[in-house]
Amino acid sequence: MGALLNQVFAQLGGEDALGTEVSSENELDGLLREGLPVCVLQEIRNGWDMTVIELSNSLSIPKSTLMRMLEQGRRMSAADSDRVYRLASVLAWAEECIGSRKKAQAWLRNPNQALGNVTPLRAIETGIGVRQVEQVLGRIAYGGVS
Repeated sequence: MGALLNQVFAQLGGEDALGTEVSSENELDGLLREGLPVCVLQEIRNGWDMTVIELSNSLSIPKSTLMRMLEQGRRMSAADSDRVYRLASVLAWAEECIGSRKKAQAWLRNPNQALGNVTPLRAIETGIGVRQVEQVLGRIAYGGVS
């Protein structure tokens, strides 16, 4: 399994949260299709010190729906699981490119000129925003300024 995939797996809570080891993108894809356990949301929220509002917005899931999901503790839908994977990927990439989780947390929460002066957490609400954030992180990783 590639380094970034390992990092995404860790963001999702690893084997403890997912209930299985993942050794390939195909296996992770299968987990997303069957629906991730809701505990993954708590793993991300606690690991990144996110508020419910930040998590809700970054996943484009209404706060009331997110709260209900957390209370009921069932598996997420495939669509919601894909959104969570998208968030975990950006978090893993941000931590990798910026050098530490603490610095990545600050970067994600600050408006970014390259993103139209919105925060990266806000930008990732859409697929286009995810791509833009990944491009900015790529510039950071390869010596550009963003």
